[in-house]
Amino acid sequence: MSTELLKIYERLGAIARDALNYAMSIAEPGIPILELCEKVENRIRQSGAKPAFPVNVSINEVAAHYTATISDKSVIPKGAVVKIDLGAHIDGYIVDTAVTVAFNPMYSQLIKASMKALEAAQLSMKPGATLTSIGAQIERAIRSFGFKPIKNLSGHLIRRYVLHAGKSIPPNYDNGDRQRIIEGEVYAVEPFSTNGAGYVDDGPQVTIYHLLKNPSPRDPPL
Repeated sequence: MSTELLKIYERLGAIARDALNYAMSIAEPGIPILELCEKVENRIRQSGAKPAFPVNVSINEVAAHYTATISDKSVIPKGAVVKIDLGAHIDGYIVDTAVTVAFNPMYSQLIKASMKALEAAQLSMKPGATLTSIGAQIERAIRSFGFKPIKNLSGHLIRRYVLHAGKSIPPNYDNGDRQRIIEGEVYAVEPFSTNGAGYVDDGPQVTIYHLLKNPSPRDPPL
């Protein structure tokens, strides 16, 4: 990775960190989800980047990928655990990050388990490391708190203008994937801990989407 590109990612990291801190400062029970999303996306723009994707605000049993619709009237309820997922980009170079905010102390250990898993993954993220070894570190950290990793959600490789670029990294458990991290690659590391079964299902409402520049006639409608 060139020095110039590294500076872009460092700037993006600072912008994303600021946006997360801002999101945590305004997130509270009663705030409309749409308002929270719009304010955080505007914060990213004011910082000199653009949102890489619509801000996701996922509440309680919704693990991830809830994006507010145009007419969304839902608000953050009292006592909720809220996942705020955001991305920023400059000229197609992307960073993807998230934070969990809890308005009930019963979720404090669950959040701590994910944070410790993230720290363990960061220590393991080196060129030459296998994806499965990182997944094993994440699972070990989460299970040490008495929770389970969500096995069908994962982090991912990021390339310019491509948020999900092929490799699933890490898969939150030892899945035997012997692919290795290559120097110069960029990843979003996304540990998920749960007090449930360890798997997620698609909900009845789909609000996550992607843009097809030249859709083929065989592509399903979005």
